[in-house]
Amino acid sequence: MSIRGGAVAWLALVLALPLASSQPPERLTATEGSTLELVRERLVARTREVAADGVRRRVRVETDWPPRSPRADALAAELVDAVQTELQRSGVASDDGADLVLALAADGRELRVELSPEPGETRWWRAFFFAPPGTRRWRVPLDAELRVFVDRRPRASRATVRATAMALPSRDYLALSPAATRAGEPPLLVAVRADEVELLRVRDEGRPAVGRLARLVRPPGAAPGVLTRRPFATVDTDAGATVVHWRDRRSRYVIRSAPLRLEAIESDDCPGIAHAWPDACAEPVDGRDYFASALLTRRGQPAPAVAPSSFYARWQGAVRRSDGSVAQVEVVTNPRGRLVARTGGRENGLQGHGSALAVGDIDADGEVELLVSGAGEAVTTDELTLLRLQADGGLRTLWSQRVEGAVRVAGAGDVDGDGVPELFAIAEGAENAVLWWVR
Repeated sequence: MSIRGGAVAWLALVLALPLASSQPPERLTATEGSTLELVRERLVARTREVAADGVRRRVRVETDWPPRSPRADALAAELVDAVQTELQRSGVASDDGADLVLALAADGRELRVELSPEPGETRWWRAFFFAPPGTRRWRVPLDAELRVFVDRRPRASRATVRATAMALPSRDYLALSPAATRAGEPPLLVAVRADEVELLRVRDEGRPAVGRLARLVRPPGAAPGVLTRRPFATVDTDAGATVVHWRDRRSRYVIRSAPLRLEAIESDDCPGIAHAWPDACAEPVDGRDYFASALLTRRGQPAPAVAPSSFYARWQGAVRRSDGSVAQVEVVTNPRGRLVARTGGRENGLQGHGSALAVGDIDADGEVELLVSGAGEAVTTDELTLLRLQADGGLRTLWSQRVEGAVRVAGAGDVDGDGVPELFAIAEGAENAVLWWVR
């Protein structure tokens, strides 16, 4: 390389260093362990990097908290202490040094953390050879552990639960699920019928309403599956796409955009005619409208345990408690009219419930709520019940409502964008269908 070429490369490197010193926000999600501890670890690690420039610093905190944040100051104090302790350990803490600004803010969905070192005096050779430490930003979804401090919601109870009934544009629904949408897009519900999918949008602008945005007709020609006494379908959004699997088709159908359509795909996530859940695959029982308890391994997932029983509907997931711990939860509704729940190594059940099941932590307190239908084959009336699955495995009734029609389909999703899920169920009478929105 020539002298001129070397000089140009050196100049480009020097100019690029300040640009590299500031990075876009990092999204933090703790899969195991405490979310608060993960935030603390990131702050300590970044403080250690900042302290390497030798500038003496002090911590200054800036906060912007939403209403219902009774312990926000305690959260700020804990994070400030983590940064201050690392400055002291690194030997650069000073009451009259340059500011190391810790900015904390939250809305209904996430905690935003920013650590920004202000310039300070340093040796000339450090300033020449090392870029000044830049701002680091993190975005952390508000889970039950963080909501103890900020944006704490009232616990779900008979007095606080809101249930709204809205007329649907069609009938004979087989499945209901939130759609897999990109960040920034409004949430949608996917409502599956015998040969089509409806995309629904739920709004609450003074008066709750549901509207159909699109009807996607299932294309013909796919290999047939197995017929049963009652058709049914499942929706899988685990891989970031919305995939529908009808019982009477072997192929899966993915919702495509540009143009909006259903497209048959062949997937090896699950073997044969098995349907996909986030953690496993389940095979329909021959000639029946429910699934076998012996779960199959889904590609990329560990071998699953046997489900509590054969089931119409199933939900499995990790639930973060308010103390930062994580519990594995599994809930099924079975053909014998029983709701069965597993958590913390315990199994509990209630008799008298039907096939519909929706699960979500609607008050963000670290204990999930279950929306279930009543037992029996009646088509004129049914009963919706909201239960809380407590940390000790107990089931507590929070709310119930007698509804017109039969309820066989339910789902959960955050359709209003407030950071917590809502629960939905479809009640179908002889002439119409109604979407119940429970939050």
